[in-house]
Amino acid sequence: IKQYENKIILINFWATWCTPCIAEIKELVLIQKKRRKHVQIIGILMDNDLKKAKQLAKKLKINYPIIHRNTATKSKLAQFGLINSVPTTFLLDKNLILSKRIIGSRDGVYLNGVIDSLLESAI
Repeated sequence: IKQYENKIILINFWATWCTPCIAEIKELVLIQKKRRKHVQIIGILMDNDLKKAKQLAKKLKINYPIIHRNTATKSKLAQFGLINSVPTTFLLDKNLILSKRIIGSRDGVYLNGVIDSLLESAI
């Protein structure tokens, strides 16, 4: 995460079986494409269907890194607490400080609004 310092970081916990997650990923792909200069999205896969995850990544043209929860160290994931439902999204400001936790799927308008408010507060 340190390599993305000075960017808003959006960390999205998702699963291949989660229909709202898939809908939200379509929005995240657009956000990453349009705002890559100021935003970095990271997906954390919460289930073990790696084959399906790779198929979805290709089908949805996911343009941000996806990390399996078992690959990420427990200490790094611990800062986010227990993830009881997916999708769950965290936003870190440009100083890598946790600024927002979102439980459930959100549309692009909402997510872009949160990103805008974090960018404005960083000025």
